[in-house]
Amino acid sequence: MAGRGTRATATDFNNIQSTVSSVMGLGSGQTGYGQAVASSPVAAGSVISTTQWTNIRSDMSKARQHQTNVAVVDGPASVSANRGSPFQTLQVVTSSTTISEDIRDQYNQFSTGTSADKALANTGQLSAATAPSGITNPISRAGTWGGASQAQSLSHSFTLTFAGYTQGSLTVSAADHARCFFNAGGSVYITSSRSGTAATTKDTDWTNMLTGFNTLNFAGTSTSLISGSVNAGGTISSGTGFHSLTIGAAGTTVLSQSSSVSVYAENRYLVSVSRPTASTLTFTITWQDNDIGDDTTPSDAFVNRVDESVTGSINSNLFVRRPNTANVDVPAPTATATAIA
Repeated sequence: MAGRGTRATATDFNNIQSTVSSVMGLGSGQTGYGQAVASSPVAAGSVISTTQWTNIRSDMSKARQHQTNVAVVDGPASVSANRGSPFQTLQVVTSSTTISEDIRDQYNQFSTGTSADKALANTGQLSAATAPSGITNPISRAGTWGGASQAQSLSHSFTLTFAGYTQGSLTVSAADHARCFFNAGGSVYITSSRSGTAATTKDTDWTNMLTGFNTLNFAGTSTSLISGSVNAGGTISSGTGFHSLTIGAAGTTVLSQSSSVSVYAENRYLVSVSRPTASTLTFTITWQDNDIGDDTTPSDAFVNRVDESVTGSINSNLFVRRPNTANVDVPAPTATATAIA
């Protein structure tokens, strides 16, 4: 490692380059945005050129702007200024620049900070939520269900397929496409609704139950709600994300939304997710009308209970948000959907 009064060595430069390449490039596991990097290692004993410093600065600047949505600016390096966030200043190296220990330290600290914040992706660096190619939202089913002598549940699925892509000199496999999509902040949104005139209080309850959670957000390491809430009796698996799924395993329920009305407390809206292969995700959506009616006169042994039908249309939507700027650009997956039945 260089010290004050010494030159930055190839080892110093390569350590920095290795760190930023793992974040911006293919990486592995939960690291790697899947981008072609401009920088490359230098040979031991060689002179590190201005172009090589320029390229490594470009890679780090793109990574940091993706994380913060704030442009990295030129600024003189100093050991005191190099420490701590926000890591938005990185000195431009020109042919007349003397590579001081302060500059080496600034670049090293910057790369380390960018790596520590690799899971950040500012929303300003992501696309709007849109339906992926292959489906048209909403997937809908009209007609009655849930009542006596009718189907007591409905279900369907969305399958996302990551095909792989090429960016510049980098070829990304289908499995790495899926990984890099989520590493760089890509996510899947799921919503549901009941539309049509409410014929009964059960219809109203299903309308409120589905709109109550608003939007489910499935991301790399978590599942959350964009807004809304999970009613008492329901659950959300906040610690489940893409990286916690086992390839080929059964689906994991990430959302169970329940009714907030006591007489319909048995009803559930469920979302489960599985990873059939390294490059596919399947979301299974289920609407369960488990309520069979409640009697206001218990002494009648429930002979007066009524299991109302659910009417109108049940609608299901899936959207994706992807990194899509000049800093980080990962293609969206394609999708297929089964009918609601």
